[in-house]
Amino acid sequence: MGGGGENSRDGSYLIMYGGVEVVSGGDFDSSTTHIIGDGEKILNKLFTATGGEKLQDNTGWMEESESHCNWYGIRCNDDGYVNNINLNSNDLNSKIPMEIGILSFLTQLHLNINNLSGSIPPKSATLPALTTLDFSRNHHNGKIPSEIGLIAYLRELCLFANNLNGTIPSEL
Repeated sequence: MGGGGENSRDGSYLIMYGGVEVVSGGDFDSSTTHIIGDGEKILNKLFTATGGEKLQDNTGWMEESESHCNWYGIRCNDDGYVNNINLNSNDLNSKIPMEIGILSFLTQLHLNINNLSGSIPPKSATLPALTTLDFSRNHHNGKIPSEIGLIAYLRELCLFANNLNGTIPSEL
């Protein structure tokens, strides 16, 4: 799934990324980037990609009458943008979808103690407001993406108890 963009007259961009519309004013930061639909499409992708129907707790997920801000493990800021995902110990399976990197207001991402596999998505490094990233106690493999070291506000990175290999990137 890739992105494509179109430049408008005012210098902003309309970008389609994995079926999700993103409006950006140039740099990818939380002051200029907005997710159309408040990130609900990305959360739907996360739900589908990780076996959401079999989660230990999927209260509110995929219910049309329920705001995604009230779904189990999801918190939003006052403007309705997803800023916290905490789905630890919830039987998530498979791979983390790369679209997770589009949630520009996300400050905390806790997907630890699950059955997630595959490589750590480098797109998680495009989360400009992220302070906590916890993918520990899963089955991730491969190398730690060096891009994670570029997250300006990252204060807590937990990757232990996975099948990662290689050296810790110097950016960290």
